[in-house]
Amino acid sequence: MREKSDKQISIVVITKNEEKEIESFIKSAKQISDDIIVVDAESRDRTVSLAKSLGAKTFVKPWLGYGPNKNYGNKMARYDWILSLDADERISAEMANSIIHLQLIKTQIYSFKLTDHVGNRAVKYTELRAKWKKRLFNKLEVKWNDKIVHEQLSLENVTKTVKCEGRILHYSYNSISDLREKYKQYAFLGAEGMSTNNKTISIFKKYINPKWRFFRSYVIYLGFLEGKLGWDISKALHDMLQIKYESIEKFKRN
Repeated sequence: MREKSDKQISIVVITKNEEKEIESFIKSAKQISDDIIVVDAESRDRTVSLAKSLGAKTFVKPWLGYGPNKNYGNKMARYDWILSLDADERISAEMANSIIHLQLIKTQIYSFKLTDHVGNRAVKYTELRAKWKKRLFNKLEVKWNDKIVHEQLSLENVTKTVKCEGRILHYSYNSISDLREKYKQYAFLGAEGMSTNNKTISIFKKYINPKWRFFRSYVIYLGFLEGKLGWDISKALHDMLQIKYESIEKFKRN
């Protein structure tokens, strides 16, 4: 039987129409925490009712952006130590065991490797190859910035980033079609953020950057070793940048 964590860690997740994921997420989170915080952006499905029935502290809050909604969840958490996860992420057994044995220090932040999946297939190559993600931190020292998308943690008070054993299992995309659709959403959100800040993209970047994104994913990050899946992921990354740049101009005209 796996050793149970006695550390005081809250797990915070933001949701929007995640009824297919929330039960599995909460069961996974309970491996290491008795304080699971769900900040829901006005879901129209059963996300909220399911989360409450499974014992998660659930708050409905209008969408203000990834960073602001996550920071709200941190404020609602019982404990100072926060493990920040997405609804489609799971804690592997090795990760849970690693957290149990950590010596937590307030000014340190803890990162774990994240493995993306398309369906049930773990992606080893392309731009979706495993990456280190900073996810465990003390909320008195660290918070999320206010970016609409691609939010980051402020690290001014952090003295060290500790790389931990065990992986976050990211069941990010049900299929390659699902991946393409989500990339479109990321493109629109990114374009909105850039247009709000009056950022412009040169013609050179509009032409070169999408092609470079494909080349980097498929060749430099060995996407070709994934076969057709590697091509499809790399092409979706190319298309995402194109959509983003086109959308920036549309937002400015409106």
